[in-house]
Amino acid sequence: MAVLDEDPASPQAQALKARWTELINQNVTGNPDIQAGALAAWNDRAHWPAALRERVREFRIEEVVNFLARTLAASWKAYVASSGWARLSERQRNPTEPWNEWYLRARAALEEDPPGEKAQALVLRMTEL
Repeated sequence: MAVLDEDPASPQAQALKARWTELINQNVTGNPDIQAGALAAWNDRAHWPAALRERVREFRIEEVVNFLARTLAASWKAYVASSGWARLSERQRNPTEPWNEWYLRARAALEEDPPGEKAQALVLRMTEL
């Protein structure tokens, strides 16, 4: 997969991100339960059948997902002034925690007492980024 060696902001990488977003939106967006279920299933892949885990390894799906997360971060650059983008830390420009982890953590925190400890910790973590 040559695209994995591309700059996440490159036209090729951004085209892949656009196609991926389109496919995801057709399948899971609009129904929070389906989206949460899909994310929960992905996060539980350590418990998937061995044959399916092998396919994920064979097709380098985890690498692809991480690359797509970086393409999403790179697309943010278009919405931030050049000087503002330059001031962002490397961690902010290239997040290492997948967006689906954030979604699941945020949803779980909101299902509890919103001013609770978990929700407050999540807000603090998000402002650090």
